[in-house]
Amino acid sequence: MPYQPVHPKALHALKKQIEQKIYTPLAPLSVKAWITPEPVPYDRRESGEPLTLQPGDAWGKLWDCGWFRFRGRVPESAAGKKVVLLIDINGELCLVDHEGTPVQGLTNVNSEFDSRLGLPGKRVVHLAEHAAGGETVDLWGDAGCNDLFGKYQGGTLKEASIAECHEEIRRLYYDFEVLAGAGRESARELFPESASAASAL
Repeated sequence: MPYQPVHPKALHALKKQIEQKIYTPLAPLSVKAWITPEPVPYDRRESGEPLTLQPGDAWGKLWDCGWFRFRGRVPESAAGKKVVLLIDINGELCLVDHEGTPVQGLTNVNSEFDSRLGLPGKRVVHLAEHAAGGETVDLWGDAGCNDLFGKYQGGTLKEASIAECHEEIRRLYYDFEVLAGAGRESARELFPESASAASAL
């Protein structure tokens, strides 16, 4: 039986469908922020203008700074599952430990970036490979209201939730990412005179 060609656009559409299945939200995180025009240290993190935020709420304008606090509880129904936090503040965020030491950086998914080079967004925080259920979440992060290149992206909280990560689906997604990349490179090798056509794949 002859192989059937797969159009790159169909491959990308399927990859997008797979991506949407990687995480299942389990519970929201409560979000509070203290906003300042300039950065302040950890020991003054509650010195700014206090805000209580829900997804979609505005928290700052370009170059504003702030300390964010995320709190929640892993549902009992998540016992045995891989659990993560999904956080996107439409800005840059450095999560810290209880002493204010940086532990992980997150960057907004909505960014001024060439998507052909890969998406820059980092929104996933690992919480437990096999959750017990009932774990408490209490995280602080130092924020800047800008993207990787200094562009203002709206200054709104986009996402803050506890979610289950479906590891097999996540791995499948990256298999498709590699396959799509291989298709683009093959097109460039086969049609070097048509760079625009290869870039469209």
